Amino acid sequence: MPNEQFFSIVEKSIASGESVEIRVRGSSMYPALRDNSHRVVLVPWKREYLRVGMMALIRWGGRHVLHRLVAIQGEVLVFRGDNLPYTVEKVGERDIVAFVRSVIDPQGRVTDSRGWRFAIASGWAVLSGRPRAIFLAKAASLRVRLGKLLSVKKPESGNGNRIKVLFFIESLVGGGAEKILATIAGHIDKKRFDVTVCSVTDTGIHVEQVSRHVRFRPMIRTRNRLLYSILYHLIYYVLPPGWVYRLFMPQGRDVEVAFCEGFATRLLARSPVSRKIAWVHTDLESNPWTQKVVYRSVEEEREAYSKYSTVVCVSETVRESFMRRFGLEAVTLYNPLDSEDIVRRSEEKVALPPKRRIRFVSSGRLVEQKGYDRLLKVAKRLRDEGCDFELWILGDGEQMDSLRAFIAEAGLGDRVAMCGFMDNPYPWVASADAFVCSSRSEGYSTAATEAIILGVPVVTTLCSGMRELLGDDEYGWIVGNEDDALYEPLKKIADNPACLRDLKSRAKRRGGDFTLSATLAPIEELLA
Repeated sequence: MPNEQFFSIVEKSIASGESVEIRVRGSSMYPALRDNSHRVVLVPWKREYLRVGMMALIRWGGRHVLHRLVAIQGEVLVFRGDNLPYTVEKVGERDIVAFVRSVIDPQGRVTDSRGWRFAIASGWAVLSGRPRAIFLAKAASLRVRLGKLLSVKKPESGNGNRIKVLFFIESLVGGGAEKILATIAGHIDKKRFDVTVCSVTDTGIHVEQVSRHVRFRPMIRTRNRLLYSILYHLIYYVLPPGWVYRLFMPQGRDVEVAFCEGFATRLLARSPVSRKIAWVHTDLESNPWTQKVVYRSVEEEREAYSKYSTVVCVSETVRESFMRRFGLEAVTLYNPLDSEDIVRRSEEKVALPPKRRIRFVSSGRLVEQKGYDRLLKVAKRLRDEGCDFELWILGDGEQMDSLRAFIAEAGLGDRVAMCGFMDNPYPWVASADAFVCSSRSEGYSTAATEAIILGVPVVTTLCSGMRELLGDDEYGWIVGNEDDALYEPLKKIADNPACLRDLKSRAKRRGGDFTLSATLAPIEELLA
């Protein structure tokens, strides 16, 4: 059932005075509520329930979210997911659909949200202003004293002649930057470099791969929900970056790398280490997501980058935009990809659906930046005009429900498949006639590069790095970055598949340029 149809039924039940039990989906309230494990009981909203720390189902941005009230600003109520450090929802009381009366954990135990147990579990949100700051600062002080008492920081072992390198990234979930870091961790010369990867949390699909090859040091390891919340909010909201660095970051490295823009660069800018490197994976002119989220102004962000000895950009386009925006020097190093492993994994036997028509494939996180909403509108137009094709979208993310709802409403179920995240997407990509990138912005698309390695032509909107990857339409087609720009090339392919024949052979030749040794060597040279 489409997401909004489901919540329409919930709203009708709540409006009639009934209570409704629903299962939690998504990780925005982790660890208080776990995806597909916890259930909540919703009841009709009453003003007497209004208090900081409560959880409620609200309407926001054309969708429904179940988040916690973190502040009351006059008539404006500020909600936020416990696991979303950068996103708040500001709504009015009329936007509250229902109040979370109780939470049911995976073992069936019920916690009343009006009871003392729930108040303790929500302590970080109930406390505000100076009392909250004092409480959390004391918690930090206690953590430091316990760390010294119990010798939490173990001495690092290894060859003293190796260069000690720290890579910091917020998490190891399924994004392009995280995949590239996992590749570096797996293939960097261990005889020359003693590598540590640090993240805020210890979850993510790349954790196992990184841990096999290098030292992995997450800031938060605990599974205790209250302690997790305290530490998480200390790191993101309460403590100054310098304190977070001293309290939580592994020390004693020769080189430190903030491997993604945003919080990572803000944090390591406070490091006393002289050799600091910042990695920029996106065009911060066309996609200035860090503003008002991590930094208060462009000047503040520029000051942070000025603390780094080197700024690395993943494409020439990204480097040029970075230099225009901040007036600082930067270098270009392309993302290393293990092309031999990609080809090998593409040949693994998987149960692919039989091919009956032209097949388009796209792969990426289901977020606004990737433009899947406009790709589906193009798919609908192609279907309405009688084009015979199928589109597979590989990936997961916050827009999954809204994209599925559009597919259902437009009757695209026989043409478009939302395949979800895949540990090995390469057989699916290799089976396609063309790979489609509908992004509004990129840095240097990992997914498009992988498609070229597999000899699959790329049809893409004009984003950073695409001309460097595809040349002047030599290995794929680049169109404008407008909502309907992909319509013409996809229609051309659907109407005349033979037009791809030359592109496929050229794409395969271009794929041979992406050897791991050629792209990893400049990175090792930079770190040495």
